[in-house]
Amino acid sequence: MKSGEGDEIFGVLCILLAIACCFDYKTHRIPNWLIVCCMFAGLGYRLISGGHKGVLEYLASALLTTILLYFVFWIGAIGAGDVKML
Repeated sequence: MKSGEGDEIFGVLCILLAIACCFDYKTHRIPNWLIVCCMFAGLGYRLISGGHKGVLEYLASALLTTILLYFVFWIGAIGAGDVKML
């Protein structure tokens, strides 16, 4: 990946994450529409930066993180929005 490629998508992803933090702080909820936007921005970034290998890594890490954090959610240490966001 050349320098500067994907910077716009990374910037959008950072803005979406900042918005999610604000929602979580004020309402203790993260809206599903925001989660979906973040997922597509992250997927787009990985597609541009790593091609199909980057997408596979993205999907594998999303699955593994969800499985691991589900157990933390199950014991009540974090909320469902945190699992979805991470």
